[in-house]
Amino acid sequence: MFCINCGVELPKEAKFCFNCGTPQTNYKEKETVQKGSYLRSSANYGFLYGILELKRGKLVFTTKKGEVTEYELERIQNLGATFGILGFTYPDQTTEVSFGVDHTKKWVQAILDAKEGNYPQAKALSEHEMEEYIRAHFNLTQKAAALKYYREQTGSDLKTAREVVSRIL
Repeated sequence: MFCINCGVELPKEAKFCFNCGTPQTNYKEKETVQKGSYLRSSANYGFLYGILELKRGKLVFTTKKGEVTEYELERIQNLGATFGILGFTYPDQTTEVSFGVDHTKKWVQAILDAKEGNYPQAKALSEHEMEEYIRAHFNLTQKAAALKYYREQTGSDLKTAREVVSRIL
């Protein structure tokens, strides 16, 4: 889960943000998880905090208030990362667009790959990224599907898959 005010990642049970002190009482209503994302991270754009997602053909930024800005991957130019900032130019913008995100080098490579039509595959995800993928793509009513997915991707036994998926969902 991410803080509804500053966007920092928090433990699932957090009631207050350890970074800015904001109560997290209604975080599920304000945090938008969009299906179909390949890479997802908390991010800040200027003074706006939210979620940055790589989707098929688009880079999508959703603020904590639910405002959405989309950038078509094919139109992104001069992509790079410096000191935790993902930056690029976009034809419709007069200045460079930049986001503060974690793992900026991973973002740059994922965007470059996606521009070529190659999206991150679930089996290439780290354990943490796989957990985020399962959280974003499955809910409690889809637990059986999440178990199947986890087992297919990791080759783990049913008992281990149950423990992991139960912890995630």
